[in-house]
Amino acid sequence: MKMVRHAGRCMGRVQGVGFRVFVQGVARELGFTGWVKNMPDGSVVMEAQGDETLFGEFKERLQKGNGLCKVEHMTFEFRKNVEDETGFEVRK
Repeated sequence: MKMVRHAGRCMGRVQGVGFRVFVQGVARELGFTGWVKNMPDGSVVMEAQGDETLFGEFKERLQKGNGLCKVEHMTFEFRKNVEDETGFEVRK
């Protein structure tokens, strides 16, 4: 298994609709570590680290959403892996 880390930004109706907790749940289900956070511009940013083969599913599930959110635009780019990171947290 090759571990990779991606930094992402989701834009659209992604604040005030439980999106961060949704992202955290998806990440935990897939065994990812990292964090997710609301930004002042209305977007949600995150860093997620996990099995490279599962990132396609991660992105698809975020795009589909939780039924309340609407992701209109999503970007991801590679980051350096973080050693000894445990869990996936929602940041304030």
